[in-house]
Amino acid sequence: MKNTDARISRMREPRNAILAFLPFPIRKPCAIGTLCALGVLCILCALCVSCEVETHSKGNIDGNWHLVKIDTLATGTAVDLSENRIFWAFQANLLQLRDNDRPDTVYIMRFAIDGDALALSDPRINDRETGDPIAELTPTLKHLGINQAEELFAIEQLKNTRMTLSSDMLRLTFKKH
Repeated sequence: MKNTDARISRMREPRNAILAFLPFPIRKPCAIGTLCALGVLCILCALCVSCEVETHSKGNIDGNWHLVKIDTLATGTAVDLSENRIFWAFQANLLQLRDNDRPDTVYIMRFAIDGDALALSDPRINDRETGDPIAELTPTLKHLGINQAEELFAIEQLKNTRMTLSSDMLRLTFKKH
């Protein structure tokens, strides 16, 4: 009976109303703020444990790469593009290709990495309003380093700030931006 009387007396105080429903008596008074903080902490921990964080890191390839040089392997000629603003941006499984000096068309492609091979496929014009239509191979796309709808590049170098890709026809040199 003594325990029940103690609970009832605790319930009469507004700040202790929550504490009265605990199945055990609290010897020292506890601030409601401390209980709220513990409750929030428990909820955050539960959320962190129950949610799966989805990541798509492809190692050092993720990010924005500036195309600085194209070597034509058959002729041995090289074109310095360091003054041009041609960029390849890798994220998740999508590649965005753009020439910031000619911003009229931006392309997207799917990419996959298998060991030291980079496969590009499904070139499209980045235009959400029209549903990203399939891109035809145009001089603009070739200017960005893409000669075929499905390209396979060997990754010759992939470091924090440098990347070199080579196909049957071209060697592309990039600097991370």
